[in-house]
This record gives sequence, structure tokens and C-alpha cells, in this order.
Amino acid sequence: MAIQRSPATHQEWLYLRVKLLVNMNRWEEAAGQWSLITDPANLPAEDLCQLAFVAKQQGHLAFSEQVFQAAKHEQHLLPDILRSLIQIHLQLGQEDLVIQECHELLEIKPLDSTAWQIIGTVYLTRKDFKEAEDAFRRCLRTSNDPRQISSVRENLIQSLIDSGQLESAQEEWNHLQATSSVLSERAILEYAWLLRAKGEYEQGLKFLKEYFKENRKLSNKALLMRGMLLMDSGQLEDAQNDFQQIINIEPWNKEAHQQLAMVYTRLKKTDFAQKHHKIAEKLNNDTLALLKLNSQLRQNPGDTNLRKQIADLYRSLGKPDLARELLKSHTSFP
Repeated sequence: MAIQRSPATHQEWLYLRVKLLVNMNRWEEAAGQWSLITDPANLPAEDLCQLAFVAKQQGHLAFSEQVFQAAKHEQHLLPDILRSLIQIHLQLGQEDLVIQECHELLEIKPLDSTAWQIIGTVYLTRKDFKEAEDAFRRCLRTSNDPRQISSVRENLIQSLIDSGQLESAQEEWNHLQATSSVLSERAILEYAWLLRAKGEYEQGLKFLKEYFKENRKLSNKALLMRGMLLMDSGQLEDAQNDFQQIINIEPWNKEAHQQLAMVYTRLKKTDFAQKHHKIAEKLNNDTLALLKLNSQLRQNPGDTNLRKQIADLYRSLGKPDLARELLKSHTSFP
């Protein structure tokens, strides 16, 4: 009532109303009130961060992002704000912003190993192996956390294998083995991949069999690796079974469809090969479309139709959680 009767806009009153609505769990109304604040950067930064953190915890990512952005002017809070924004943009799949904010953070905290780890991981998913390798090596030079070091070295090994640097990958894997009391499944699969890249298919199968002899049920990643080694060694029916098991659980698994298409091609089952090739191609096209639409969404965050298209793509690619987050965060826009 005070706001309505006031002859002028009072940001503090509007902000108080935003916080009251948040406490009442009326997020859409809170976002609408927030949009009326013309200069949120003049509000108390620490209080803004508390509100943004609550919004982030409740899954209202776009609203949280807006509030964190308003608090960025406070330099002593900037590192923590950037870390929160990085987490938000990772969840929203906005990789360009993630890289940008990691570099902003590194300007303030040059020894922040996690920022380098995130940069490397983003570049690895983009198959930019040179940038990924550089970021992972920078992380290893600055990190003192044994668990982070092991995880990053695994990422580095994958990057080196994918870029064809097999000798370097072998060196890093030897170092990982020497410094780890227990190797993760990923490390085991990377060594199997390394053996496959060297053409040592039977050795790779033997290595996997020794490691997984105690495991009754293999993960889909392990099945994929075993299937590829079986296919490479000419055991096509067994490879077919492994790839089909994955697809039964994850029908959106593009790699399994691609590999199964190759198996059917070698078995001269053309119709089945074409079927799975088309599915893999569609999944790949959906992934590319997702990148494009996410870029458009950054320019038009309030576009409801765009959000629905992206959510549909997330679901088709086996990421329903991201679809829910995206549609939920729409309530943060008036």
C-alpha cells in the first residue's frame, strides 16, 4: 500500500516486498517485483547474495542469476559471486558464460585450481583438446587436493587419448596408477581405451575381465568399452548384445547407436544398420540444435517458446532434470 500511494519509486520498499514474497514462496510474484527495481546495484550486496543463494537452493536459477549479477559491484564478494554464477550457468548449459566467468575469477584468484578444472572440462566436452590439456595441466600445477588431482588427471588422459597423444596418455596413466591407492572405474576404462587405440584389442578385453570379475553388473560405460573391443576383435554377436543392453536402458545414448549401426553393417544387416544410424544422427542433430537454441535464449531469456523447445530437446537427450530446471527458472522472468 505504501508503494502504491508513494509519488515516487522507492527501491528499498520494492526490495522488501521481493523478500517477503520469497519468504512466502511466491517466486513468480517476487520476480515480477524484482523487475520493477530500476537500479538493484544500489541495494546492499551481502543481502542480495543471501537472497540469490536462497533462490539458487530452491532451483530458481534465472532469478538467482539476476540477483547475483546485481551484487557484483562489491569487490570482496566477487569471487564467491562468480563461483555461484559458474554453478548456475553450468546447470543451465551456458558454457560460454562459464568460461568467461572462470577467467574473471582467475584474474582475482590466479591459483584457483577449480576454475582451471571447469575450463578444461568445458573444452573437453567441446573436443577442443589443446585448450582442455592446457587448462588441466594448469590445474594440476595449482591444486593441493588429492581427489581433484586424480579427477583432473583422468580428464587429461582422456584429452590426450582423444587427440592421439598416446605416449603422453600412457605416461599420465602410469603416474595416476602410481599415486592412487584405488583406481576409479573411469581410470580403468581409460586404460582399456588406450589399449584399444594401440590396436591391442585382446589385451584390452583381458584387462577389463580381470577388473570386472567381481562385478555382476557392468555400468553402461563399461559395456560400451567392452562392446567396442569385442567388435574390434571380430566378436560381433557379443558386441551387439552389449550395445543393445545400453540402448534398452538409455535409448538416447548416441554412441551406443553409432556402434550398433557399425556392428549391423559388418553383419550385413543393412536395415538395422540404417535404423540405428538415423537414430544416432538425430541425437547428434538435437545436440547441435540445443547449443544453438541455448545461445539464442541468452539473448532472449523471456522467450517462452524457445524455453519449451530447449526443454523438449533436453528430454529427448535423456536430461529431464535440466528440462525441469529450465522451465522452473522461467518463473523468474516477468
